[in-house]
Amino acid sequence: MLTFLSMFPADAEVQAAGMATLVSVSSRSIPCIQAMVAGGAHVLVANALYRFLSNSDVAVKCISVAANMSNIPELCPVLSKLGLKIMAQQLMEKQYVNGDDSTRKLAEYLILNLEADGN
Repeated sequence: MLTFLSMFPADAEVQAAGMATLVSVSSRSIPCIQAMVAGGAHVLVANALYRFLSNSDVAVKCISVAANMSNIPELCPVLSKLGLKIMAQQLMEKQYVNGDDSTRKLAEYLILNLEADGN
């Protein structure tokens, strides 16, 4: 999956589908998240979010994966260095305007986890 995502970084449909799979795999599974990070998934998530921040379908999936990853405190500094906190703040501000409460809550959750780690 990670190789496929990295082969098509500019394809929103591929990124949305791939991120949906990563959301499912990362849900409540620390070993799965660790394996994903070992494969570079966190970098792919950050790159996709950066590229598709204005595409709500891709962005919400990226924020969901990042939020799941942020449940592992050791990963929080890495996620922050990739700019995920800043992008989550931008997305959260955008969602206040658009009124999408679920995306806003995911972004807020990610930000709180990253700030709890001091980043």
